[in-house]
Amino acid sequence: MTDKRFVQTKDLGVLYINHSDNNEKHWLHLRHTHYFTEIFYITAGSGRFLIKDDYHVVKEGDVLYIPPMVEHTEFSDLEAPMSYYVIGVEGIQLNGEENQDHLQLHDSDADLAYYFIHGHNELTAKKLYWQTVVYDMVHIILTKISRLSMTPIAAQESQTVSSDSFKIKNYIDNNFADNIKLDDLAAMLHRSKYHLSHTFTEDYGVSISRYIQRVRLNAAKFLLETTNYSLAEVADIAGFTSQSYLTQTFQKREDMTPTDYRKEKRLHVIAKSSGDSLPLKS
Repeated sequence: MTDKRFVQTKDLGVLYINHSDNNEKHWLHLRHTHYFTEIFYITAGSGRFLIKDDYHVVKEGDVLYIPPMVEHTEFSDLEAPMSYYVIGVEGIQLNGEENQDHLQLHDSDADLAYYFIHGHNELTAKKLYWQTVVYDMVHIILTKISRLSMTPIAAQESQTVSSDSFKIKNYIDNNFADNIKLDDLAAMLHRSKYHLSHTFTEDYGVSISRYIQRVRLNAAKFLLETTNYSLAEVADIAGFTSQSYLTQTFQKREDMTPTDYRKEKRLHVIAKSSGDSLPLKS
């Protein structure tokens, strides 16, 4: 008899294994989605994940599995800063409850930590046969998650997002405050800017310039909801060239001023949260 709780996929694609210790000056992680699965392992500290509209407390040893296209972001506690490893992997899906938006487990024996840490080290060092080692370690992680959760993980129909589009989106998501130019993106990927523009729009349904503006606007909205930064500070952190340009963009896209948005949204967000993860700058 076939064990349906075993990971059933031969088309596993590991996109990255990253480590974050969250000591950045501005830890601004926005709500976002991916076309692939993300798996987090909390190695130290504590914090909360906002998944769709609900907060989920996490601590050292917790594992969080977030399926494709589920909106999420994370917040680190001030007194116990959160560190974690995160794997981006395509080609898999949960076969549990329909529309399940996440899976949270606790690795009480710290068994999974080894595979996250050494998978990251292998991918970083890129020694002989590193691809095979990384693939095997991620497959073991998925198998153990499936075993612990009693939730089958199976192959997912492959997505059509190109590698170039994914790299551009990932770069924008992590560098939106910089002065991002299409010519620089083209040079970085050694591609024609016309090819990149066409491919990105085809993959994501929005132009590169419009996507940059969307990410910056979301960053500004997040800061307006959760901090007391001045509008000039919000504009600077979110990547707008000036406070007036932020206001102009906000009025055009949201049909209200940033100040009105803050009044309408911030108290609601603060009321839904608790603890020290979303400090207001005084």
